[in-house]
Amino acid sequence: MRIDADDRATEDYSSECSCKVSNDDNGNSVKCNDNSCVNWATLTECTKCDSSTCQNQRIQRGLIKSLEVMEVEGKGFGLFSREEMIHKGEFIREYVGELVSKQELEKR
Repeated sequence: MRIDADDRATEDYSSECSCKVSNDDNGNSVKCNDNSCVNWATLTECTKCDSSTCQNQRIQRGLIKSLEVMEVEGKGFGLFSREEMIHKGEFIREYVGELVSKQELEKR
């Protein structure tokens, strides 16, 4: 069975979470921002969360990093951030392209 981006868009894999609102390091009210959220822990966005404090709706809200494809001399093309810094564990963007093995990459 093959699942592509169109299939994923019609399926809702998220669970209802029972996360409680807490304060982040800056004192902002947040929820669904750590492994206590079943969706966060399983790398699934919350879709049944009504709260504007939900931190696990980055794709739905369009909170993605600005990226640029550039050619690197002697290496080929690479993906670079237009942002000053991306921190470890920070969400960048959803990948919806084809996944290929290293062997298939070499073949192409």
